Amino acid sequence: MPLTIDRAFPGGNIIVDAIRDDQIHLHQDLRDTDRGWFYWYFRITGAAGRTIRFNFTASRAIGTRGPAISTDDGLTWRWLGAETVSGNGFTHTFGSGQNDVRFSFAMPYQLSHWQHFANARPWLGVSTVGVTRAGRDVPIVTIGTGEVPIFIAARHHCCEMMPNYAIEGLIDFIHNTPDGQHLGKKATIHIVPFADLDGVEAGDQGKCRLPRDHGRDYAGTSIYPEIAAIRAKLDQLKPQVVLDLHCPWIAGKNNEHIYLVGCEAPEYASEQRRFSEILESVARGPLPVPASGYLPFGVDWNTNANYDGGCGLGQYGWTLEGIRLSGSFELPYANVGVAEVNAESTRAFGADLARALAAYISS
Repeated sequence: MPLTIDRAFPGGNIIVDAIRDDQIHLHQDLRDTDRGWFYWYFRITGAAGRTIRFNFTASRAIGTRGPAISTDDGLTWRWLGAETVSGNGFTHTFGSGQNDVRFSFAMPYQLSHWQHFANARPWLGVSTVGVTRAGRDVPIVTIGTGEVPIFIAARHHCCEMMPNYAIEGLIDFIHNTPDGQHLGKKATIHIVPFADLDGVEAGDQGKCRLPRDHGRDYAGTSIYPEIAAIRAKLDQLKPQVVLDLHCPWIAGKNNEHIYLVGCEAPEYASEQRRFSEILESVARGPLPVPASGYLPFGVDWNTNANYDGGCGLGQYGWTLEGIRLSGSFELPYANVGVAEVNAESTRAFGADLARALAAYISS
């Protein structure tokens, strides 16, 4: 079987520069992204029994636990490990049966993952919030029957996939546990798992997309029909809580802990800090969520300059009638402190988020 590398599947993203024996030179496809970014996802076939070095030739492409690897067509993932990394590349020795392997900078979550999850839960109320430019129906799920409306979204930057696993954990916690069912009696939670569904399926970076990305499309007139539809839904729901789930940069300072992004207005920031304290107090999962991780406005990247391109959902939420809490959460790709971020630990964070929401709306 000849060695081949391709991206011809949902979420695929790679450009191959050269293949020279067991050295492969390649880089992430930035397309309409205005700077170097790090999302990539490819399939390699015909490499069984070989040791191959993958050299990335553009901007940084590998995080703290090395790349993620899947041997079941992208259904499940594990970290390959930092020990496989040197420079901006990694090495892998393929087993004799490893003829079809996928690698990515993190753990991809595609529409097919969501469909598999939702179809296994016939009790889950899934409908459509809007339609993308490419004609895809954007799913929205509603769980709970209570009077307090809560709105949660993810993938405004389509490469930021880890929050989707948290959404799974949050949903299962609400349905399957007494504490979660208590939340469902007090609140109705509306969740959009893919704000940029076209980008998710096309394998785009999403972050810093030109002329602006989905996470900056809440200022003025939205240019993406799905964001316009989300805004219309928010006007209808009048949520008391709006949470926008993101991932930060690939690694380093303020990129390896979970935190709420602070708002400029002191009264809003005070409420965000209170929610952070509640989350810390109720959390039981393996990913630590200390309230001290809160990133105040004016610190590090959280300044006005970061929002020159427009307004995000977390900011927009504060303009809604009846809002109590709004903000963006940053959930790292690989490390929270020394704890490993993966599908299971992130689902546990979703359960912790549900516990915090229950405590918050009762306070």
